[in-house]
Amino acid sequence: MRQSILHPVPIKKPWLLSVYLLLTLIIGLVIDQRMETRLDSFFHDAAIVQTPRSVWQHVAVIALDPGVPGFISRRQALPLYALAAQRALEMGATAVFLDAVLYEYDDRTSYAMCIEDYQAPGLPNQFRWQPSANLQPFAILSATQFQRFFMAKPQFAGDDAFVTTSLLQNFFGESLLPLDFFEPDNNQQQIDRLIADASVHKRDEGTFNASFRWMNLADNAVVPKVTEIHTRHTSSLADYHYSETCNDIPCKRVRFSYPKYQFDTQPGLPLIPLSQLAGCDRASANSKWQQQLQNRIVILQMTEPTEATDIKVTPMLSAFGSPRLFLSGPQFLADAIETVLQGDAPSRPNVVWRVLLLLTISGLSILMAAFLRTGFAYLSPLIALLLGWGLCFITPPAQLWPVMAGVFCALSGTSLVLATHISLGTAKAKLMAQYIPKQIRSLLLNNRGSAKFIHKHVDAVILMSDIARYSDVTSELKDPAYVFQLLNDYFQQTTLATQNEYAGWLESYVGDMVCFYWPVHDGTTLNRQQQLALSGAIDMAKKQRHFFAKLAQNNEYAIPQATLQKISGFLGAGIGITSGQVMMGNLGPANGIQKFGCLGDPLNLAARTESLTRHFNTDILITEELVSTARQMQLATRFIASVVVKGRLAPIGLYALGEISDPRFDKNRVQSWLRWQSEFCQGQEPQWPAGLAEFRQDRDTLQNWMQQGLWDPQQACFQLKEK
Repeated sequence: MRQSILHPVPIKKPWLLSVYLLLTLIIGLVIDQRMETRLDSFFHDAAIVQTPRSVWQHVAVIALDPGVPGFISRRQALPLYALAAQRALEMGATAVFLDAVLYEYDDRTSYAMCIEDYQAPGLPNQFRWQPSANLQPFAILSATQFQRFFMAKPQFAGDDAFVTTSLLQNFFGESLLPLDFFEPDNNQQQIDRLIADASVHKRDEGTFNASFRWMNLADNAVVPKVTEIHTRHTSSLADYHYSETCNDIPCKRVRFSYPKYQFDTQPGLPLIPLSQLAGCDRASANSKWQQQLQNRIVILQMTEPTEATDIKVTPMLSAFGSPRLFLSGPQFLADAIETVLQGDAPSRPNVVWRVLLLLTISGLSILMAAFLRTGFAYLSPLIALLLGWGLCFITPPAQLWPVMAGVFCALSGTSLVLATHISLGTAKAKLMAQYIPKQIRSLLLNNRGSAKFIHKHVDAVILMSDIARYSDVTSELKDPAYVFQLLNDYFQQTTLATQNEYAGWLESYVGDMVCFYWPVHDGTTLNRQQQLALSGAIDMAKKQRHFFAKLAQNNEYAIPQATLQKISGFLGAGIGITSGQVMMGNLGPANGIQKFGCLGDPLNLAARTESLTRHFNTDILITEELVSTARQMQLATRFIASVVVKGRLAPIGLYALGEISDPRFDKNRVQSWLRWQSEFCQGQEPQWPAGLAEFRQDRDTLQNWMQQGLWDPQQACFQLKEK
């Protein structure tokens, strides 16, 4: 059991582990400092909703209730709210905020001024009505009360304070809101005093960025305005300190109360019916409500608690373990005000405690990675997550611990140590470098854990090369050791440059056959990959010719000299190149040994194209889509024929490829060949031009195919059904 947990080769280098500890701690601190709480919304929300606010000590909400029947519109009920605001201030409220957006005054509407008579349950109350002419609902406030009254920005408020003030006079009257024609700044000061910004913030990025968590602490916002007056009247304290911003605006996280939808529940959260404060008889507003309004900030809510017209998505709805309930806008503001006045905002712990946490996690992860097997070492991020998240539950109000920063610390420490384990395994690294092509090695290491090139369609250029009469070679050599020696030397001399100089991706060696491909990836283009493939093919063909020419004189082989002389007489190779779309990815069982490679029709076509080099006097055959690229590179091409190879239905044009200096690509000879080939394929019997001895094999091949009946006049191509 102990051996299955401990690492077989533990790292016992204190100085190295100390360096890793420092690096890991720095990574965690940088993430904690730069990202603040943005990565931890899920964890912080889940912890905060478990400690909801149960008491409002400084706030009360007056909301619309069934005592004001539905046939009275919000606009018609404005005098009721003005009356409630007046009486709340008379009962000792420190400030009143009207959480409603006023529209332009309507002089055609009658307004409900007060409740004349209370009726039995089930019957509507009787109201005293007044037409709108010369009605200014909030003019009943005294000048002193007006200075403690605030409202949300009206719909008609614009940049022109003069216009805004004149429109607001319809609601407040000239005595409370005088219009100054000569001092425009006075109008602006009045508007700035009266209107408070009631917007809230969605600061965090990521999965839970739809939730409102942050209060606005700008100077013109509701919370600072009403709490500043409240603290003057009650000598209480307010915590305006903030360490974070929301779109460059000062903000602080809110501690929420349990969403309240009924008047007679949660007595610690005063929610007062509007009808109880809007009676025509002043005595109807009894002392019961005075106890709940005295020395409190009052928020006037112009909706019923159960209405969905002003709701906020907060952690009380979205967080793990939350009651899954919406929070009304006024209750959000009430919680924000209480958060400032009670000083219990969810906050980040002191930096010293955060450093100690990250240091502990870093040390634990490094020790686990150094002395435990990989599977157990990677438990450290989970331990870090549980530790940081657990602290969020048990340390209110400092609940915003760096959870994900701790996880990244653990991941970094574990990864650094495991990287050292890998680097110390020199033999394994050498084996990987020897048996996995560097491009694939780089791809898999750089994209570990991602599926960027796993089972993905890509455009690619395919090159295949095969030794002609390979079975005759193996028959002559007899001993497999000789075959291995010959092939390894052949591949060393002919394919190494294709890998290193022309960036070819090795697909496989299958006996004497080698396949390279050039996929379009990581910013490359198909044209660039075609150029590399064609250049690599020209170079490979040169090296093949040189290898075969010198083979008989090579004295380094253990192969008998006579055998070398014999096989060098017929040994040769061809190269076929095409391009198209292939599928790249892993081949093999999911839980077994796999090979990274590519599959697709272009590989079949490249193999068929390469095999046709045996029938023509050329080292390289390419398909027609590569011709334009070859000509861009000043390489020579010669059209051979249009063919349909086995496994395909559509014809493809085949071209010989070589250098311009090659006599086989002399312009005059190529033109003569093209004329003969064209006339021949049209069914004529053209005379063979003089001086085309190099192309007799090509002529004989086409004539042989024609005699075999392989010519398809409808598609103007040869139907090659066999390999």
